[in-house]
Amino acid sequence: MTVSIPGVMAERTCPTVEAAGRTLWATLRALPLGWDQAEAYRVLLHDPGLMEMHLARGPQRLAFTLDGRTREVHLAITV
Repeated sequence: MTVSIPGVMAERTCPTVEAAGRTLWATLRALPLGWDQAEAYRVLLHDPGLMEMHLARGPQRLAFTLDGRTREVHLAITV
């Protein structure tokens, strides 16, 4: 599984969905996100079943704003 946050975190390959969630959360929790947005990411990234459900529909892109620019979290299952 690959994860990235262009402009914030380079693409990384993780062996499991759970590891991908931990990797993304380690970066996102350090960013100045609003409480609602940080909590939404925390809930998603700490629930591998929920992440797998979203990824079953294909690669996911989750947007947030940082320093006045829209950024995207990219999640994809790689084969």
